[in-house]
Amino acid sequence: MRRPAPPGRIDVVVDRDPDADTDVTVYLDGAKVTGSRLAVHVVDPGAGGPDHEWFNSTTTHAADVPEAVADEIDSLAQGYHDRHACRDARCRALPLADDRTADNLL
Repeated sequence: MRRPAPPGRIDVVVDRDPDADTDVTVYLDGAKVTGSRLAVHVVDPGAGGPDHEWFNSTTTHAADVPEAVADEIDSLAQGYHDRHACRDARCRALPLADDRTADNLL
């Protein structure tokens, strides 16, 4: 006998096939979420390391991405991208957590 999902429950099933694509299926209250109601964001710097182009594309968001989601993605991307070593001037000008810039650290 199957139990119904409790109200407000979100389940995310990630099928990461090492030889193919990664598929993600989301359920809200036990019902599969599809179409425009579903937005999946993947932060994956890859095995070679995140260069500036990866960082820039990962932190560029569509207008309809909620601010809290964009902030979470940006925080994760910043954790992967070494701004101190990045030679791109746009990256070096970004403020650090204590409002210094990467240029001031060299």
